[in-house]
Amino acid sequence: MIESAIKERKLSVFDTTDTAKTVYASLKAATNIRRHHRDKDLDELERRLSSLALVMPNKTKFESTVLNETYYAQLRRLTNQLEVRNSVLFVAGFSFADEHIRKLIIRAAATNPTLNIYIFCYNEDAECAIRHIIENDGGAPNKNITTILGEINREDDEPTRSNLGLPEISKFLQNISSRTRD
Repeated sequence: MIESAIKERKLSVFDTTDTAKTVYASLKAATNIRRHHRDKDLDELERRLSSLALVMPNKTKFESTVLNETYYAQLRRLTNQLEVRNSVLFVAGFSFADEHIRKLIIRAAATNPTLNIYIFCYNEDAECAIRHIIENDGGAPNKNITTILGEINREDDEPTRSNLGLPEISKFLQNISSRTRD
């Protein structure tokens, strides 16, 4: 815009320089104000998050989780329960990307042959990724880890799987529960 105004002789070079400096100064001031508000917002967010019992997804989560008594106690309870004979673990919404929890579960599957782990996978891509992660971590020598996918839809020419979301998982668990009561 400034260049076209110069060509049309609506602005002199002097005007252009002053206009550019004014625009630059205005943009810089507005940017600094936005940064200040953003920093205040981030500080407030950090303050609020620190009051919650959360494990944030960062490189130090293992240290902060293990060193925090609450999380350590929960992980210890999980480990103890997975060591109990004939235990069953249903996993939904966990990608097995969290190394410390993944290793805990896989180690339990390897040391407790009566433990059965059922992993609900949202779709085939998720199942493939989870199987790959587990195999890279030593796999399941007791063959006690099972992945579960959505039902196959055979109505189309090419069968497809439905995604396995929380409603489908809930229905699956209700069916299992009703069978165990009978």
